[in-house]
Amino acid sequence: MISKDLARYLISLAIVEGVLKSEVESIEFRKFVKQFIKRLFLGSDSTNEINELIASIIKEFSDKEFLTPVQLLKDLERNTDIVKHAILCIINKCTRTISKETITSLEVLKTGNYKLFSELYITPYICSAIEIGCRAKAPARLYDIERTRYAIILRSDCIPISRLLSFIFGDIIRFIPYSRGIGHSGFYEIAAIPRILLRDEIVEALKNIYLRLMPKTPMISIKTNNVKQYIEKSFDLITEIIISGPCLTTKGMEFLVPIISNLGDQGSWIYIVHRGCSPTDIICSRGGKQWISCIEAEEELMNYGVEICLSQNIVETNIVINREVVISGNGNVLEGENFLLYIIGDKIYAEERASKLLKPCICSSVLLQSPIYPEENTSSPKTS
Repeated sequence: MISKDLARYLISLAIVEGVLKSEVESIEFRKFVKQFIKRLFLGSDSTNEINELIASIIKEFSDKEFLTPVQLLKDLERNTDIVKHAILCIINKCTRTISKETITSLEVLKTGNYKLFSELYITPYICSAIEIGCRAKAPARLYDIERTRYAIILRSDCIPISRLLSFIFGDIIRFIPYSRGIGHSGFYEIAAIPRILLRDEIVEALKNIYLRLMPKTPMISIKTNNVKQYIEKSFDLITEIIISGPCLTTKGMEFLVPIISNLGDQGSWIYIVHRGCSPTDIICSRGGKQWISCIEAEEELMNYGVEICLSQNIVETNIVINREVVISGNGNVLEGENFLLYIIGDKIYAEERASKLLKPCICSSVLLQSPIYPEENTSSPKTS
């Protein structure tokens, strides 16, 4: 089964490169594998087939030989072409969120010019707060890029690598194993970009998908006052959603919870961007109750696995779906307000809007903070 070979490959890569530090027979590792494979097929309409695949792969963990990294490495060398075709199959069937940056970044990585890759795709996301915080965390490393036999390894003690790569690669992030943990400098993140993703056939497939998703005539706007219903109709096709509004409250959770719970269950990437929970915020005019309401809403969102980003520039509602459609209005959806919204179907505009909303997410890096990641592996990374 081709898709099974792909799953084996990605698990092999994760183990062999030392990206995953959990014991391979542990419950945490099995949970990771289940979620990882589920995300691989995000956007596909073959739910039953995918569930059967997950069950068969989890069952295969009972085979001790399969769990041997040396054996996995041999499988990897034997099945490279099969894996390539499997990745192409999934890309063509499931890719919904992709930007021009996805393609150009892969092309730069293919040349081996990691300095240029850093300048174009990493440095623009790094704000002064990250640099200052990283220096204060010495001997922390801002980031490292290393090429190995099967992957390009990115590691940082300060930047949330998984977040950054999801901005750059869109749905291609599903093929990139990563882990978080605690090392000598505190928290770190490490990710392995499989070099097989840099092959000509895969980059060409992504170019074709990008052109197919680009509308010939951008849809200017459609008015709606029921954005929740509009989003719910598209649940199966949404692989990424960015929801921004100035003032987050528990009342706004009535709008958010049905959306994030459904999308979270299927493995979609969900970002909430707001101004933060501050009692002195002028726009949100938070008294004691409103401040507590914001903190409670943030805590509830984190329980759903939502990425929370902070930006003082947020003054209106913007919802970006798959970097294709923007839903915009002057009200605040995060306070549960009902107001008129405009749906704009312009991919170029959607990509620009997504980029502006996502950049502050890097500056909200939890790697520079003290809370421990929930249910994450915390062992130190191996060195190559």
